[in-house]
Amino acid sequence: MLITRCGSIHTFGMRYPLDVAFLSEVGVVLAVFRGVSPGEFRSHPEAWCTIERPARKGAWLEEGEQLWVVSVSVGMAG
Repeated sequence: MLITRCGSIHTFGMRYPLDVAFLSEVGVVLAVFRGVSPGEFRSHPEAWCTIERPARKGAWLEEGEQLWVVSVSVGMAG
């Protein structure tokens, strides 16, 4: 999930750990946190947006990579 204008996250109330990456305004990965357990807080002072997924083994984003967003769709649940 991509969360825009987001420099911090918490996992209070979550039932599973997350992999989290904080990105700069131009898409550079500033910080990566793997397996953030429920009940924790993470932030980065220069982050412009955050990407998160349920934690799992395998490849994930790395600090210094640059991501390019090609298209964003906004959906509504319900």
